[in-house]
Amino acid sequence: MRYGAIYPVKTCICGKEFECHSIKKVACSKRCYAKLMYDRDEEICGGCGDTKSVSNKFPGFCGKICLDWRDAHPDGELRPCTVNCAWCGDLFAPRGSKNNKYCSNRCSAKAARARRQYRLRAAYIEDVDRFVRGEMDAWTCGICSGPIDRDLRHPDQMSWSLDHVIPVSRGGVHSYENTQSSHLGCNIRKNAKVLAA
Repeated sequence: MRYGAIYPVKTCICGKEFECHSIKKVACSKRCYAKLMYDRDEEICGGCGDTKSVSNKFPGFCGKICLDWRDAHPDGELRPCTVNCAWCGDLFAPRGSKNNKYCSNRCSAKAARARRQYRLRAAYIEDVDRFVRGEMDAWTCGICSGPIDRDLRHPDQMSWSLDHVIPVSRGGVHSYENTQSSHLGCNIRKNAKVLAA
């Protein structure tokens, strides 16, 4: 602020007068600026009946979820604004363009871990020992054919990792026949793909 400078006084949308220190300043606070810039006329959403700002992309609806709900329920039934989380059971309001089943990323990750553990239990045939598997493969990566340093530990990308040749998520079993040694980085990049022999 310059000494002795005189700034013009403007009236904000909230009715408060403020000194305008910049030509670009149009509101007295961040809250008023957000209201001025982002608030649209409130309409009632045709899917959930909520008075949210209606999306420009989906006219008459607050998002794709509500648009899809209206297409699936032409009788006029309104979409519930809260649903139960599929993992913890808490009530939450789904956000975004997809129909979320989980209230948070944490619940989603827990459910994904539980699904993986279930698939592993269903695919279990025998215990696979890391040192036995490493010796069987001569401590060589089955994906990139590079040597594996048995002294390195997770999360080092070049550490030993157990790779399922046919992934458990694709019907593979947890046995010596369906596993191979690999670098952790190679295994992460392979993901759930089946590599050509």
